[in-house]
Amino acid sequence: MNWSRSTLIALILIAASAQAFPPTSSGDRLNMALLGRWSEGPSSGLVAWGDVIVRGEGGMLVLTDCSDTADPTDIARAEVPVHPRHLLLDGDLLAIRNEYDSEVALLDLSQPGVPVVGFLDVAMPIEAWALDGRQLVLVLVDTDTWVRSTVMVDVSDPGSPVIRDTGLASFTYLYLSGDVLLASDQNTLYRFDVSNPESPAADGSLVLPCSAEMEMAGALLFVVGSSGGGTAPSASLTHTPPAPLPWWDKQPWARKHGRAS
Repeated sequence: MNWSRSTLIALILIAASAQAFPPTSSGDRLNMALLGRWSEGPSSGLVAWGDVIVRGEGGMLVLTDCSDTADPTDIARAEVPVHPRHLLLDGDLLAIRNEYDSEVALLDLSQPGVPVVGFLDVAMPIEAWALDGRQLVLVLVDTDTWVRSTVMVDVSDPGSPVIRDTGLASFTYLYLSGDVLLASDQNTLYRFDVSNPESPAADGSLVLPCSAEMEMAGALLFVVGSSGGGTAPSASLTHTPPAPLPWWDKQPWARKHGRAS
């Protein structure tokens, strides 16, 4: 059987031997186990690091130099411990995770081989996240009760991440800039001062029905969403990021692509 590289995401080897899978504490037998993973697959997740595009490709992380747009060149490929479906970048620190997974891997793009410098398992699926200033914000879902919670993780030392409960409720989309957290629950956009992660202070809100995704451009925040199959009007509000500006505002590629203010 020929498998297309673009559709083959994982290789699962199944062993059905009862001896290979002893009974669990409940008496049930688990008749399959993940023994390996096909490292190739479709591209998923994408961030830009200067002139380098960083993307997931199956179980691999691929760095492509696009300084010569007529001849993009892969400069690094590395196997990573989680499927790189979602990527966030803060300076040279890259965070990756799979869809609704509980694990986050932290990698240093500035080092040869793109080593994993930190790993975090929050034990609950992650529904939304944001990263800036070595602070990682996560919305977690308890799949037993479907109660959501928001935590902040200090990753200034990636090898020893520190998790702090913010006490904030559920959000579907997040944007973090310095000590300002913008969070949407699909009906309202909230602004919080998170200089004290364990006691965020609400300092503004704006009713934006069906707000789903957000993107900053200079001092403007663009919010879009959908309802009933249609597209809700785009909205924008003024937000001045605290100094220093997000790192991408200072990068040459940001200016080329109109991201800088």
